[in-house]
Amino acid sequence: MTAKKKKSGKIFVLDTNVLLHDHKCLYNFQENDIIIPIVVLEELDKFKKGNDQINFQAREFVREMDRLSGEQLFADGISLGKDHGRLFIETGKPLPTEMQESFSENTPDHRILAITLHVKEKNPETADYSYHQRHQSEDEGQIAWTEVGGLRIGQS
Repeated sequence: MTAKKKKSGKIFVLDTNVLLHDHKCLYNFQENDIIIPIVVLEELDKFKKGNDQINFQAREFVREMDRLSGEQLFADGISLGKDHGRLFIETGKPLPTEMQESFSENTPDHRILAITLHVKEKNPETADYSYHQRHQSEDEGQIAWTEVGGLRIGQS
């Protein structure tokens, strides 16, 4: 990702669950940039078949990506429109040593975190990095934040 951000800007790395619950979520991040790890797109493919709401969301998000797609997604990103940031697709990155010591398995979530750490290292001028992951709970309004390797991890 080669985007230059303002010091007040943010970069959001989205998890599969965020997209499965709201296929239009790309437009909820105002002027901040969004990164979708390639592993998220791989996971979405598994959800396209079926008649449940989650399957509908997966299909609609893939359609939205088709509408937006282009080679720029991997290099310079593409604009999401007026008053919105840019969208990037980030390919896989190796798990840093500290993650390998903490996580014994190479799961999709760990690969997404590795991409988030990579983005943070490549964009030190960006003031805030958020990895957003949505989990269903009894209290849908609950938001939990933790710090992982200097990253703010959001679950909503």
